Amino acid sequence: MIRNLLGSLAALAGAVTAVLSPFRPWYDGRPGREIAFRELLSDDGLTGTEADLFGGLFLITLGAGILALLAVLSRSRLLAALAGCVVLGVSGLWMARQYQLADQLVVGRGGLEAGALSAVGGGLLLWCGAWLMTGRRAAEPSSTPTPEAAGGSVIEGRWPAAGPVGEGSPPGFRRDAA
Repeated sequence: MIRNLLGSLAALAGAVTAVLSPFRPWYDGRPGREIAFRELLSDDGLTGTEADLFGGLFLITLGAGILALLAVLSRSRLLAALAGCVVLGVSGLWMARQYQLADQLVVGRGGLEAGALSAVGGGLLLWCGAWLMTGRRAAEPSSTPTPEAAGGSVIEGRWPAAGPVGEGSPPGFRRDAA
């Protein structure tokens, strides 16, 4: 229970960090919400054109945040890890494109800033949350004996015909002689 709580908190913290990261500067004072997602996938790479809010990186991080929320509600380690992969994939792809443009990636003023670093941190927190969560448990086996467990077989939903004690009869069943 403690692991699920810690994993859920880490996943939620990572989701909030990732969703807020586009509103902070990513590189040289440019916020992530102004970076168009299509620029990450095009041959031209990053340009100076600004994207609208839902055409930029915010939409992808919002989708990853919703995925992380669903992961916490359903206690799914797979969904939490997938949300972390989305955030880390987008930020890693952005860093690769930025490196192609500037031929360097520097942390600090004039380079990588808080937005990009918080996206990476949010993705790592999502992975930590997925690792910490225990996930859902399998249903406990039923304690009611079934004909198959007693050594018999079911034909048309009935117990098999009882022979001598121990041959196809349910546990604890005794056949009295008539």
